[in-house]
Amino acid sequence: TQFAIKFMNKQLPKSNLAGDSLMILQSMARYKDEFAMKLIIEKFPDSWQARYALKGLAQKSLMGKTMPEFVLNTHLKKSFQSNELKGKHVLIDFWTTWCQPCVMAIPTLKQIDQKIDKNKVKIVSICLDSDENQGKWQEHIVKHNMNWLQLGTDSISSKSITEQFNITGYPTFMLIDDKGIIKEIKMGFSEESLNKMIRGNWQK
Repeated sequence: TQFAIKFMNKQLPKSNLAGDSLMILQSMARYKDEFAMKLIIEKFPDSWQARYALKGLAQKSLMGKTMPEFVLNTHLKKSFQSNELKGKHVLIDFWTTWCQPCVMAIPTLKQIDQKIDKNKVKIVSICLDSDENQGKWQEHIVKHNMNWLQLGTDSISSKSITEQFNITGYPTFMLIDDKGIIKEIKMGFSEESLNKMIRGNWQK
């Protein structure tokens, strides 16, 4: 990463490789590479990638801070307040029904949910679908037997949650400790990386 950034830092001001360089940086920034995000902002300030990089840096700044408070409805139309999670370790899964990696993550989340001590640990999936996709959200919960806490949004609350947590892509996973502090954030899914995230924080 450092070598690529040093190379592009030399080439970008005078090279016609800017497009390729932006694609490389964008790929690195997707996985929250701080150097890549800062370089995108510096070298391509007017690009949409720079806007997302700014959000990515803002999301990284949430690490070590108290989780933002929210109030959402469960899939059973019951109001749920984030302060109900106090005293528990929490894995939050920000997802949408149209996101294929999000759907691919469901079996792994189910396995994790079956292993955890539910008196100490909680999994929360927050679906950020648009209003017209609420039916699909309900269908996914039933189809995939998603028995952990399911929270949904409407157009207003989806925008609010996205801004509060600086969500730039799906799925995004956040680990919160029992004091309400954000300990780790990962975007994207692989079974190995999600399990590694859990092992590194819950199984010490």
